[in-house]
Amino acid sequence: GMKREYPSGQPGYIKLLYCDSLTEAYNRRYYKEYIRDSGNIEAVALVDVDGLKQINGEYGQETGDLVLRRTAQTLLGQVRRTDYLIRYGGDEFLIAFSSMTKEIFAARLEKIRHSFDTLTIDGAPRLHVSVSVCGVYGAGKSAQVFRTAEDILKQSKYKKRQATVCFIGENEEKM
Repeated sequence: GMKREYPSGQPGYIKLLYCDSLTEAYNRRYYKEYIRDSGNIEAVALVDVDGLKQINGEYGQETGDLVLRRTAQTLLGQVRRTDYLIRYGGDEFLIAFSSMTKEIFAARLEKIRHSFDTLTIDGAPRLHVSVSVCGVYGAGKSAQVFRTAEDILKQSKYKKRQATVCFIGENEEKM
C-alpha cells in the first residue's frame, strides 16, 4: 500500500506540503526539511527513469505520468518502513535508507533495477520502462552521502541502464 508515516500524525496540510501529488512519494521540500539533516541515513539510491522525454513525446503526457506513478509504486515495494522515497525532480527519485550494510545495499540497487523488468503500463503494451540506478554509501557519513548524491543529480552522471555504487571514502566500485 501507499500509506506512509508523516510527521505529526497526518493532517491534510502536511500531506499537501510534503507529498508529491502525482506519485504520493515525499517531495523535495520534505527531503530538505526532514531527511537531509536527519543524520541516520547512510545510503542513498538515485533512480532515474530512462527516456521519460521520449515517452512523453511518443505516448503523451498522460502515459508519462502513469509511468512516474508506477515507478513510485515499484520503488515503494523496495523500501522498508524506515526508508524514505522522495520524488526529487521530474524523472528522478531518491531513496534514503537507514542502517544497511554495503553488501545488502549493493544487492538492493540491482534488485531495484530488475524490479522494472516485468513492469507493464496500461494502454501501452510495447512500452518497456527501465531505470538507471546510482547508489551512494557511507556508514556514519550522512552529510557527505547527501552532498555526493546531490552532485550526481545535478550533473545527471548516471551510467545508463545499469546500477553503479559509489562508496564514500573509497574509490567508486563497479557492480
